[in-house]
Amino acid sequence: GKIYNKKIMNACLLLGITLFVLVAAVTPLFEESSLNKFLQTKFDDYIIANNEQPFSMSRVEHYEFGDGFNINTVLNIANEYADLWEDYLPVKESGRQILLSIPDASYRCDISGNTGFLGIEYMQNLSEHITIVAEDISSDEPRCIVSQKVFDDENLNLGDTLYFTGLKDKAGNILQLKIAGVYTLNDLADSSLIRNNANLRGKVYVDDNTFNKICSDYPVKAIDYGTYVSMDYSSINSKDVDWIISCLEKYSEKDFLFNTNVLKQLKEYIKARGEIKTMTMVLSLPVFALLLFFIYMVTGQIISTESTEIAILKSRGFSGIRVIGIYFYQALILGVIALIIALPLSYLLCALVSGADGFISFNSLSFDGLHFQVQMLLAALAAMAVSIIVIILPVFGYSKNTVVNVRGGRIEGMKGGIIHRFY
Repeated sequence: GKIYNKKIMNACLLLGITLFVLVAAVTPLFEESSLNKFLQTKFDDYIIANNEQPFSMSRVEHYEFGDGFNINTVLNIANEYADLWEDYLPVKESGRQILLSIPDASYRCDISGNTGFLGIEYMQNLSEHITIVAEDISSDEPRCIVSQKVFDDENLNLGDTLYFTGLKDKAGNILQLKIAGVYTLNDLADSSLIRNNANLRGKVYVDDNTFNKICSDYPVKAIDYGTYVSMDYSSINSKDVDWIISCLEKYSEKDFLFNTNVLKQLKEYIKARGEIKTMTMVLSLPVFALLLFFIYMVTGQIISTESTEIAILKSRGFSGIRVIGIYFYQALILGVIALIIALPLSYLLCALVSGADGFISFNSLSFDGLHFQVQMLLAALAAMAVSIIVIILPVFGYSKNTVVNVRGGRIEGMKGGIIHRFY
């Protein structure tokens, strides 16, 4: 009833509390959204500057073996490293490349008359990322495929046989690989093909059985195998950055062959993160102060008009604590209403700001990266509590008044008026 009787004043008070709670709830949400957006911007800038995945991990090892070779053993070792990296990181991989390579060997192509050096490689799941643009399967000889770039640069022909003169089996036979296909990449930005595309050009690619046979039957005593993993950088949350840096540094300490390209930009981000948090706080504090002053001012107006009611309650035996309790419950009702209104509005406001593409230019709503946070609710509850305290502060002074004090104050006010009229 007390709230309803002074609808306009209490509506103004509710507006002030709602705005105060809204700003408090928006601050952690806006801060995290800004940090996430800044982090993604750094990744995007890295892609533009380096033309490669901004978060990749790799490990290349020279693997020596005896007389026996099993390609599955090497693949399992390489995949175990990739699985281990992913187990401790709070982000999932977007692509994986396991690459086995026989060092560059000299070759001769009798049909085309070319000589030179080409590496022989096997890439796990290569067929999922390429398109065969030309194919010749007319022979059962060991086959290989080459990229369109190698095919053109080396002036090769489909069906040519490459003689790797440096590799002979126990019977003295030279390794021969027939060019059975020419391929192009499905997508130059394929996250699974982490290595620079230029590194894939001077190679011929064979299937797992052919690679295993070459390593077993020919004098190949060592290969290089590489584990390349790209991570889904777009899903990284600003809160995870410290843990990611810690994990990557531990990987580097434990394994000197481990490499990653993301540590530098993450550490640069950490330095800039403090500046963004400080800027957010500097922008918020004046708004908090103005809204609290507004709440206090409106509360003072309301209570000053109810001074007589408070005095009457006191004369009827109400204690000061009981009078304060009446206004506390009134403030609590307004605070709960403000909380219910402010929390949904905070998401809408952050989405509006996230969709801005210029000064006072809001073309869309963007809810990307906006998630419920415990800090957001805690900040809103804290703001509601502060609002209640500010509302009941003026009541302490008025709760000591009685009817006699109020009437005496009015008489003094009237005397002051007469004095001012005559003098």
